[in-house]
Amino acid sequence: MSSKLSNFVLLKNAFANLVRGSFSALIAVILPPFLVRTLPTETFSVWVLILQLTAYVSYLDFGVQTAVGRFVAYHNDLGNFEERDRIVNTSFAILCGSGLLAILLMFTLVWQLPLIFRTIPNKLLTETKIALLLVGSSLAIGLPFSVFNGVFVGIQRYEIPAIITGAGKLTTAILIVIAAKMNGSLALMGAAIAGVNFISYIVQFLACQRFNQGIKYSYNLVSKNAAKEVFSYCFSLSIGYIGLLLVSGVDTTIIGIFNLRAVAYYSIAASIITLIVGLQSAIFSPILPVAAVMDARSDAKQLGKLLITSTRYGMFMLFVTGIPLILGAKPFLTLWAGQEYAENGAIILQCLVIANIIRLSFVPYVTLVIGTAQQHLVIVSPLLEGFSNLITSLALGSIMGATGVALGTIIGGIVGVTGHISYNMPRTKGIIFSRYTFIKDALLSPSISVIPILLILPAMSFINSSLISGILLITGSISVTLVLIWNFSLLDYERKFIISLAISTVKNVIKL
Repeated sequence: MSSKLSNFVLLKNAFANLVRGSFSALIAVILPPFLVRTLPTETFSVWVLILQLTAYVSYLDFGVQTAVGRFVAYHNDLGNFEERDRIVNTSFAILCGSGLLAILLMFTLVWQLPLIFRTIPNKLLTETKIALLLVGSSLAIGLPFSVFNGVFVGIQRYEIPAIITGAGKLTTAILIVIAAKMNGSLALMGAAIAGVNFISYIVQFLACQRFNQGIKYSYNLVSKNAAKEVFSYCFSLSIGYIGLLLVSGVDTTIIGIFNLRAVAYYSIAASIITLIVGLQSAIFSPILPVAAVMDARSDAKQLGKLLITSTRYGMFMLFVTGIPLILGAKPFLTLWAGQEYAENGAIILQCLVIANIIRLSFVPYVTLVIGTAQQHLVIVSPLLEGFSNLITSLALGSIMGATGVALGTIIGGIVGVTGHISYNMPRTKGIIFSRYTFIKDALLSPSISVIPILLILPAMSFINSSLISGILLITGSISVTLVLIWNFSLLDYERKFIISLAISTVKNVIKL
């Protein structure tokens, strides 16, 4: 594949993921404010708890979808189509087993629900159980169908699952709004999600039949050797998923056990974080199959350049999306969800944004490691981050409530990043780069450039908070930040490109 064509495919896939993420972002922006104003706080809290508990089903994927995407890209590039087909069919069989396990666990959870969550009101208990079964079972049945999404990733046709997923999310949101407006029934809202899920699975299968580039589907292609290869690849991914579960999957559950009402405040802040996480994932997940192809060609130096460049751009994206939320958390939440949620959720939002800027700074590195099949080298840091987050969240949460749980996420993020730099990177092979250059150019350079803007919030508390002084402070901080970015964060060719683009734009405007 030529360099220009490779860049086009990468940009196309990133754009497709961005479009899919935009659907999720739009729903995450519009739906929660409607629900908090339509449903009682306790009902909304229970609904959030239902979504969190059923989301655990996705962890039973064990990284198999990612493995399918990687192996399809890898074997396609080598022309080893028979092995590719064995991987795909074996992965489908594995996830059928995972789906059955998920259904069993979901029924067990529903059986024990009153004992685990004593804070759920009795009047909502029956509806909660029905919604859990509907949503959880639909997600469990969807596990084997996720193989088809993996195939699309492997053949670099991200636009297909993007369209299917985006349409499904939009339809689900509309049906949830209708159900909430009708009678606020949790069971009806759960049925809406389940119904759309089942339809999307059928569409995924039909689309994969149409665009699968000759992949054969047959029980006879299920192979023990392929299963061993998939399990070997997914073992460390599963460890990473456990770490992710301990970081972002237990916070709401912990809060729900002790204080059901606080779940609503925490979830509103966390839903905004989902936008940042989704954007980062949408932009950088397309580099996974690209990394697999580079790895097949042993292009270690190019992988190193891709790592540093993508991490630096990722830092800029995190600051652009995160800093406005840190500085304007309270007014934003007031406008978005109301005064009650702003009063109780502003500090939580600020803590979660900071934590995820730290955590997500290493998304490009982790993606490249997975793409080069080295995820077995990085199983320690996810566990360190996960358990440190769990322990500190429990400890601080018992003292400070939901805010303490959010602070625990910051501590976990710091531990995780430290583990990547000090333990994982020295053991990474096939990606040639200098840790010093990575830290200096990819992490510190963008971070130092935004310090003037980050100083706005503490500075406002020490000076006269008049409108004029505030405008001058913000303008000065932004100006200094832009100067630092231009001189220290951008490379020569990037500055030349921006100047050329600006000159071209001015000329086109003058012609008009």
